[in-house]
Amino acid sequence: MGTKSDRAIALTAKCITQDGEHAIVEISFTIKNDAPLRILRRCVDFDVSADAENYFCGLTPEGGETVFSGIPEKQGSRVRLLDADVSVGETYAYFAVSGDGEGVFVGPAPVRVRDPYIYYSHARILEKEKQLAERFGGSLTTLGETVGHKPLVALSVGNPDRTVALLGAVHAGEAGAELCLGVIERIVASRPDLLSKTGLVTLPSVNADERERMVTGNPWYLRTNRNGIDINRNFDAKWETVGYSYGVSTDDPTSSTYRGPYPSSEPETRAVVSLLSRFSPIAAISYHDMYSITGDSMYLPRSAEGDAAFAERAERIARPYKEGFREPIGYPMNKVLFYAGSAGGFPEYCYRNGTVGFDVEHWASGLTNLEGRAGDKTTRALLDECISLHTSALVRLLEQL
Repeated sequence: MGTKSDRAIALTAKCITQDGEHAIVEISFTIKNDAPLRILRRCVDFDVSADAENYFCGLTPEGGETVFSGIPEKQGSRVRLLDADVSVGETYAYFAVSGDGEGVFVGPAPVRVRDPYIYYSHARILEKEKQLAERFGGSLTTLGETVGHKPLVALSVGNPDRTVALLGAVHAGEAGAELCLGVIERIVASRPDLLSKTGLVTLPSVNADERERMVTGNPWYLRTNRNGIDINRNFDAKWETVGYSYGVSTDDPTSSTYRGPYPSSEPETRAVVSLLSRFSPIAAISYHDMYSITGDSMYLPRSAEGDAAFAERAERIARPYKEGFREPIGYPMNKVLFYAGSAGGFPEYCYRNGTVGFDVEHWASGLTNLEGRAGDKTTRALLDECISLHTSALVRLLEQL
């Protein structure tokens, strides 16, 4: 990763925001003495749909531009520099280069600049939940914490005894709190009458540790939790069945779909189980797909195929949801139910415990209006459209429940 420098070590770069609207990059490192150095930045052609961590192996500062030169001010032995001259959607690699002209450097420290409006920090999520609870008479319930000790807090609005549950960011790089909280905010503001009969409860960022890494600029897509376990394969429901989706095995600890050492081994999984136990929702929706937005394909567990009574219950949820989603954009209905949920997954767990639970995806939806989600190109306008469509979908569903 570069020639070791005796002047700057432990170089990191992360995205932060000082106003909640604009992203800047914080570069930090430890420095051993007061000798001059340079911080160089390279804008790299990183393709999030194809590239991974190994893209940055062997990358050098050649061709980079200087963002700092001189003797940096230290806080103890640590240096903190801010780079505001960055653009949302770009990926950068930072290097600390020795000032003696010998080409000794540390790096790269990669960071992808993401819009804080599209990717909520965990602190913002907790604050948003608190604000919504205070504004609309909701309640907050701490269901547990992540591997990294982030609190997992559920927001409930409306009738707590009869609810529809919403989950976000079970996979870190997919649809999360931005969608869940956006939808709830719009429904309670525009159709509070619906919530007296059927309330909403959300755990908006299940995989909060790794989602925070995405927020702060980890360039590549993240799926598993901090322990390297796919939460959506970790539930105690056909967990023992080995799956091979995406060409990898769920019993392989090195795979992106690793199910974990035993069922419900992960605190994030247990938090979801606690939500289902406490609120007993009549329907549960887990948003997936990519980069904060998703379509309306409703995935049920494969094992439920052929269960006619369950299919009838599931269609009473999925059909009005899809109708409400598609009507504003004039898309015709396509297939209502997909039996594609994996063993050990959330829909499987719901099915085994008497609840209709869906993974909501974009795949096979036939929609073209949200294609910006591919390649981490979600814009504020696309997020706003997605929130509007899922709000329409939930309103239609609540009207018919």
